Amino acid sequence: MKNRAVARTVAGILFILGGMTLLGCSQTPPTITQVSLRLVYQEVEGGIKESFSLFVSPQDDDGNADLGELYLINDDAQLVWKLTDTQWVRAENSGQTWIGSHNLQGPGDPNLPRGKFRVVLVDKGGKRSDRTVVFDGPETPVYTFPQLQWDRRGYAIRSSYPKNTLLFYDKTGKRITLLPVTNLSGSLESLRYPREAQSVALWAEDSKRSIGALTKPIPFP
Repeated sequence: MKNRAVARTVAGILFILGGMTLLGCSQTPPTITQVSLRLVYQEVEGGIKESFSLFVSPQDDDGNADLGELYLINDDAQLVWKLTDTQWVRAENSGQTWIGSHNLQGPGDPNLPRGKFRVVLVDKGGKRSDRTVVFDGPETPVYTFPQLQWDRRGYAIRSSYPKNTLLFYDKTGKRITLLPVTNLSGSLESLRYPREAQSVALWAEDSKRSIGALTKPIPFP
Protein backbone atom coordinates (compact mmCIF):
# COMPACT_ATOMS: atom_id res chain seq x y z
CA MET A 1 0.00 0.00 0.00
CA LYS A 2 1.12 3.54 -0.67
CA ASN A 3 1.04 4.66 2.94
CA ARG A 4 2.65 1.58 4.51
CA ALA A 5 5.64 2.21 6.80
CA VAL A 6 7.68 -0.26 8.85
CA ALA A 7 9.50 0.70 12.05
CA ARG A 8 13.29 1.12 12.04
CA THR A 9 15.80 1.65 14.85
CA VAL A 10 16.13 5.12 16.31
CA ALA A 11 19.89 5.80 16.07
CA GLY A 12 20.19 6.47 12.34
CA ILE A 13 17.07 8.61 12.21
CA LEU A 14 18.23 10.86 15.05
CA PHE A 15 21.38 11.65 13.10
CA ILE A 16 19.33 12.48 10.00
CA LEU A 17 16.95 14.73 11.94
CA GLY A 18 19.82 16.60 13.52
CA GLY A 19 21.45 17.15 10.16
CA MET A 20 18.21 18.36 8.60
CA THR A 21 17.83 21.00 11.29
CA LEU A 22 21.25 22.39 10.41
CA LEU A 23 20.35 22.46 6.73
CA GLY A 24 17.08 24.34 7.24
CA CYS A 25 16.54 27.50 5.23
CA SER A 26 12.88 28.25 6.02
CA GLN A 27 12.45 30.97 8.65
CA THR A 28 9.38 29.52 10.38
CA PRO A 29 9.10 25.87 11.44
CA PRO A 30 5.88 23.93 10.80
CA THR A 31 3.37 23.49 13.62
CA ILE A 32 1.55 20.35 14.76
CA THR A 33 -1.83 21.61 15.94
CA GLN A 34 -3.40 18.20 16.71
CA VAL A 35 -2.30 14.56 16.88
CA SER A 36 -4.39 11.39 16.51
CA LEU A 37 -2.61 8.13 17.45
CA ARG A 38 -4.62 4.91 17.40
CA LEU A 39 -3.91 1.22 17.74
CA VAL A 40 -5.17 -0.87 14.81
CA TYR A 41 -5.76 -4.62 14.89
CA GLN A 42 -5.13 -5.63 11.30
CA GLU A 43 -6.07 -8.91 9.67
CA VAL A 44 -3.06 -10.42 7.85
CA GLU A 45 -2.06 -13.83 6.57
CA GLY A 46 -1.74 -16.07 9.60
CA GLY A 47 -3.65 -14.00 12.10
CA ILE A 48 -4.10 -10.52 13.60
CA LYS A 49 -1.26 -8.01 13.87
CA GLU A 50 -1.07 -4.64 15.59
CA SER A 51 -0.26 -1.46 13.68
CA PHE A 52 -0.52 2.25 14.40
CA SER A 53 -2.70 4.87 12.79
CA LEU A 54 -1.03 8.28 13.05
CA PHE A 55 -2.48 11.52 11.73
CA VAL A 56 -1.48 15.10 12.48
CA SER A 57 -3.10 18.40 11.62
CA PRO A 58 -0.22 20.60 10.40
CA GLN A 59 0.23 24.31 9.86
CA ASP A 60 3.05 25.82 7.82
CA ASP A 61 3.43 29.47 6.82
CA ASP A 62 4.91 28.30 3.51
CA GLY A 63 1.88 26.09 2.83
CA ASN A 64 1.35 22.38 3.41
CA ALA A 65 3.12 21.60 0.11
CA ASP A 66 6.32 22.59 1.95
CA LEU A 67 5.97 19.66 4.39
CA GLY A 68 8.42 16.85 3.76
CA GLU A 69 8.57 14.15 6.45
CA LEU A 70 6.62 12.88 9.46
CA TYR A 71 8.14 10.69 12.19
CA LEU A 72 6.71 8.65 15.06
CA ILE A 73 9.41 7.75 17.61
CA ASN A 74 9.34 5.54 20.68
CA ASP A 75 12.65 6.05 22.48
CA ASP A 76 12.12 3.29 25.06
CA ALA A 77 11.61 0.64 22.37
CA GLN A 78 14.20 2.30 20.07
CA LEU A 79 11.73 2.34 17.17
CA VAL A 80 10.91 4.98 14.59
CA TRP A 81 8.40 5.17 11.75
CA LYS A 82 9.00 7.58 8.87
CA LEU A 83 6.51 8.89 6.31
CA THR A 84 7.39 11.16 3.40
CA ASP A 85 5.04 13.46 1.51
CA THR A 86 4.73 10.80 -1.20
CA GLN A 87 3.68 8.14 1.34
CA TRP A 88 1.23 9.82 3.68
CA VAL A 89 -2.52 10.13 3.15
CA ARG A 90 -3.97 13.63 3.05
CA ALA A 91 -7.54 14.10 4.32
CA GLU A 92 -9.89 16.99 5.04
CA ASN A 93 -12.18 17.00 8.07
CA SER A 94 -14.29 19.99 9.17
CA GLY A 95 -12.02 22.38 7.32
CA GLN A 96 -8.82 20.90 8.79
CA THR A 97 -6.09 19.16 6.81
CA TRP A 98 -4.70 15.92 8.24
CA ILE A 99 -1.71 13.91 7.03
CA GLY A 100 -0.57 10.46 8.12
CA SER A 101 -1.11 6.75 7.69
CA HIS A 102 -3.34 3.96 9.00
CA ASN A 103 -0.61 1.38 8.37
CA LEU A 104 2.48 1.92 10.54
CA GLN A 105 3.73 -1.61 11.14
CA GLY A 106 6.15 -3.04 13.68
CA PRO A 107 9.48 -4.67 12.75
CA GLY A 108 8.28 -8.21 13.45
CA ASP A 109 6.76 -8.50 16.92
CA PRO A 110 2.95 -8.63 16.51
CA ASN A 111 2.57 -6.35 19.57
CA LEU A 112 3.60 -2.69 19.46
CA PRO A 113 4.98 -0.60 22.34
CA ARG A 114 2.80 1.59 24.55
CA GLY A 115 3.82 4.65 26.52
CA LYS A 116 5.46 7.90 25.44
CA PHE A 117 5.97 8.77 21.76
CA ARG A 118 7.48 11.73 19.96
CA VAL A 119 5.85 13.03 16.79
CA VAL A 120 8.20 15.05 14.57
CA LEU A 121 7.13 17.02 11.50
CA VAL A 122 9.88 18.30 9.16
CA ASP A 123 9.44 20.72 6.26
CA LYS A 124 11.44 20.65 3.03
CA GLY A 125 13.73 23.36 4.36
CA GLY A 126 14.71 21.17 7.32
CA LYS A 127 12.82 23.01 10.05
CA ARG A 128 10.96 20.75 12.47
CA SER A 129 8.22 20.68 15.08
CA ASP A 130 7.95 18.15 17.93
CA ARG A 131 5.01 16.92 20.01
CA THR A 132 5.01 14.33 22.79
CA VAL A 133 2.00 12.04 23.12
CA VAL A 134 1.26 9.22 25.56
CA PHE A 135 -0.53 6.16 24.25
CA ASP A 136 -1.80 3.70 26.86
CA GLY A 137 -3.80 1.40 24.62
CA PRO A 138 -5.12 -1.93 25.94
CA GLU A 139 -2.59 -4.75 26.15
CA THR A 140 -5.22 -7.26 25.03
CA PRO A 141 -8.13 -6.71 22.61
CA VAL A 142 -11.28 -5.23 24.13
CA TYR A 143 -13.54 -6.63 21.40
CA THR A 144 -13.64 -9.81 19.34
CA PHE A 145 -12.16 -9.15 15.92
CA PRO A 146 -14.99 -8.10 13.56
CA GLN A 147 -16.06 -10.04 10.48
CA LEU A 148 -17.42 -8.98 7.11
CA GLN A 149 -19.38 -11.25 4.79
CA TRP A 150 -19.89 -10.00 1.22
CA ASP A 151 -21.44 -11.87 -1.71
CA ARG A 152 -24.15 -11.43 -4.34
CA ARG A 153 -26.87 -12.07 -1.74
CA GLY A 154 -25.78 -9.06 0.30
CA TYR A 155 -23.48 -8.09 3.15
CA ALA A 156 -23.35 -8.98 6.83
CA ILE A 157 -21.18 -7.49 9.59
CA ARG A 158 -20.36 -9.05 12.96
CA SER A 159 -18.90 -6.32 15.14
CA SER A 160 -19.06 -5.18 18.75
CA TYR A 161 -17.32 -1.90 17.95
CA PRO A 162 -19.49 1.23 18.32
CA LYS A 163 -18.69 2.50 14.81
CA ASN A 164 -18.34 0.52 11.58
CA THR A 165 -17.33 1.74 8.12
CA LEU A 166 -16.97 -0.02 4.77
CA LEU A 167 -13.85 0.85 2.77
CA PHE A 168 -13.95 0.44 -1.01
CA TYR A 169 -10.91 -0.08 -3.22
CA ASP A 170 -10.33 0.05 -6.98
CA LYS A 171 -8.54 -2.61 -9.04
CA THR A 172 -5.11 -1.22 -8.08
CA GLY A 173 -5.88 -1.52 -4.36
CA LYS A 174 -6.28 2.22 -3.86
CA ARG A 175 -9.03 3.24 -1.46
CA ILE A 176 -11.58 5.30 -3.35
CA THR A 177 -14.33 5.90 -0.80
CA LEU A 178 -15.64 4.99 2.64
CA LEU A 179 -19.20 4.40 3.74
CA PRO A 180 -20.29 4.47 7.41
CA VAL A 181 -22.93 1.83 8.11
CA THR A 182 -25.62 1.66 10.78
CA ASN A 183 -27.34 -1.49 9.50
CA LEU A 184 -25.10 -4.52 10.05
CA SER A 185 -26.70 -6.44 7.18
CA GLY A 186 -28.55 -5.70 3.99
CA SER A 187 -28.59 -5.90 0.21
CA LEU A 188 -25.73 -4.62 -1.94
CA GLU A 189 -28.23 -2.37 -3.70
CA SER A 190 -28.81 -0.50 -0.45
CA LEU A 191 -25.15 0.59 -0.44
CA ARG A 192 -24.33 3.38 -2.85
CA TYR A 193 -20.68 2.69 -3.64
CA PRO A 194 -18.69 3.61 -6.79
CA ARG A 195 -18.97 1.38 -9.83
CA GLU A 196 -15.18 1.21 -10.13
CA ALA A 197 -14.91 -0.47 -6.71
CA GLN A 198 -13.43 -3.97 -6.95
CA SER A 199 -13.04 -4.95 -3.29
CA VAL A 200 -14.27 -3.98 0.18
CA ALA A 201 -12.99 -4.15 3.76
CA LEU A 202 -14.45 -3.34 7.16
CA TRP A 203 -13.01 -0.66 9.45
CA ALA A 204 -14.40 -0.85 13.00
CA GLU A 205 -13.41 1.64 15.71
CA ASP A 206 -13.82 2.82 19.26
CA SER A 207 -12.62 6.42 19.26
CA LYS A 208 -12.85 6.76 23.05
CA ARG A 209 -10.33 3.94 23.51
CA SER A 210 -8.28 5.00 20.43
CA ILE A 211 -8.50 1.52 18.92
CA GLY A 212 -9.75 0.12 15.64
CA ALA A 213 -9.79 -3.06 13.56
CA LEU A 214 -9.31 -3.55 9.82
CA THR A 215 -10.29 -6.70 7.94
CA LYS A 216 -8.62 -7.96 4.79
CA PRO A 217 -10.21 -6.67 1.55
CA ILE A 218 -12.75 -9.03 -0.01
CA PRO A 219 -12.73 -9.13 -3.84
CA PHE A 220 -16.13 -8.60 -5.43
CA PRO A 221 -17.74 -11.80 -6.76
